[in-house]
Amino acid sequence: MRRLFVSVIIITIGALLSAGVQRHQPPDLRSITPLVSWSGAFSEIHVPTIQRVVNREQWAALWKRHMGRKTERNATNVQVIPEVDFETCMVVAVFSGEMTQSNGNTVASLIDFDDHLRLRYARHLFEVSVRAERDARLVDVTPYGIFVIPRSDKRIEVEEEIPSMFGRPPDARSVGVIPAR
Repeated sequence: MRRLFVSVIIITIGALLSAGVQRHQPPDLRSITPLVSWSGAFSEIHVPTIQRVVNREQWAALWKRHMGRKTERNATNVQVIPEVDFETCMVVAVFSGEMTQSNGNTVASLIDFDDHLRLRYARHLFEVSVRAERDARLVDVTPYGIFVIPRSDKRIEVEEEIPSMFGRPPDARSVGVIPAR
């Protein structure tokens, strides 16, 4: 009987403690997953750029700058530009500029706060293993990430995720802010 009493007390205390912990947690963040993403090592945009795109004209201009002469053309020689529904979506593009050893940018997190969005991207870096110093080479790249997300007029804070060592969570550095519309 005593064991039952102790078990009930332990369960009750555990329930009360967990209820107290839940009351003190921050409100649930609204996480967004991009609907479509393009990521790669080679863009024709060679300077660091972040941009919000909200209509077909802006999208066509950005896509053409990004693709340059290597753009796909259809059978009637018209440049192919991916379709985006700008009634419900927008594009956020992150071009990292000229650097080495990166395979592109992907969304690490996209959080919808009350007054802004925070897009944190991860740059996919790599190393080249060599046997002799004469074999060492750096790979010149112009990495990018292009993300189709639900349309918003909020300010967008763009951050680059910085990996950490020893199992600690990654840090971030601000890349810039896209003003509210």
